[in-house]
This record gives sequence, structure tokens and C-alpha cells, in this order.
Amino acid sequence: MKARFTDEQTMAMIKEQEAGENTADACRRHGISSATFYKYKSKYCGMKPSDAKRLRSLDRLSAGRSVTETAYDVGFETPSAFIHAFRLLMGKTPRQFMSGR
Repeated sequence: MKARFTDEQTMAMIKEQEAGENTADACRRHGISSATFYKYKSKYCGMKPSDAKRLRSLDRLSAGRSVTETAYDVGFETPSAFIHAFRLLMGKTPRQFMSGR
């Protein structure tokens, strides 16, 4: 299932509310419920977009998605670019990560 908002958009909503915007107004403007907003806030609060992308890729790999599917889902142009970035961040390849579970 494709997310309605990107991680960056979700974090921007949270920052708007934290900057003083009324939560109900922010929710109305973005077309989400306050429950959804607080779910996003609990998940993304304090994260940078790169952290959210890493979390999303780990979730998908742990759920049994293939490296290729995960790479495209989280926004990489090629699976090899994803594998390289994953290795830099995690110190091991996605396959090594999955076999160590």
C-alpha cells in the first residue's frame, strides 16, 4: 500500500504544529484526523527524513519484502544504490542483515 504522504511531508506537518499551529487546523488542512496526526507524531517525532527512510526500509525488509521491492519503495533508483546506502548506514548488506535476524 502506498502512503498518502511522504516522510518529508509528514515531518513538515509535525513541525508546523510544533511551531504553534493549532492541531485541529493542521489536521483539517491536510485532510487527516487528529488520531492519525498523533500516530504520525509518535512515529516521526525527532527524526530526520533520512532516519525515517532507514526505518521504513528496515520495516519492509523485516516483513519479508525483497531488496528490490524495498529499494524502489523507499525511493532509490536502483537496488544497487539501496544496497550501497544500506551498507554505509548499517555496516552490513541487507542480505547480511536479514540472515542475522
